This record gives sequence, C-alpha cells and structure tokens, in this order.
Amino acid sequence: MNDARDPEVLRALAARIDAAPSVARRSGGVLGTAAAYLPGERIEGLRVRDGIRLEVHVVMRWGSKVDDVERDILEAIGSLWPPTAVDVVIDDIALSGTHERGTDVMCR
Repeated sequence: MNDARDPEVLRALAARIDAAPSVARRSGGVLGTAAAYLPGERIEGLRVRDGIRLEVHVVMRWGSKVDDVERDILEAIGSLWPPTAVDVVIDDIALSGTHERGTDVMCR
C-alpha cells in the first residue's frame, strides 16, 4: 500500500475512478466538502479519513446498479488502496447522456 498523503496515489485513484463505466463523475458531496486537499490542489470526490479510510464520492450513470458502481470503483482502485478501507458514497444519479454539473437528478 502507498502512503495516503502521496499526491500521485490520489491523482492515480481519481483518474482510475473517472474511467469507471458506471461512474459519470466524481462528486464533492452535498456540501462540496468531499475532497482531498493537497498543496495547491483539491481532488474532488476523494476524502482520506484517519490516514487510512478512503471515501469515494461519485455520481453514478443512469441505468447502472449500485452493485456495478461498487464493483467498478473497487476494480479501479486495484492495489492502490486496501479494499477493506474504502467507503463508496453515491451522491447523485446522472441523467442518461449528461455529465455536466446541474444536469443531475438529486436523490434525497
């Protein structure tokens, strides 16, 4: 496992999650605070807690199943983070064919 404070690990995680088929995009959470804060950089949708737990906040694609999102994220993370220390949070569902902010259906 890599150091949770390593910016390269967090950037690699973000890129892999962005490529997951059931994920429309990473999410900053309801209040926009779900992010990893690095010197001069903010990586939205990833939050490290207690130095080991990784929260992954995403907007799932319309038509995907929650199980698909979990599987895709855990596969994307691979060996970069221990799977038992990952919490997946689905903040929203993107309408079919939309990926821009403000086009999602808020699920409350």
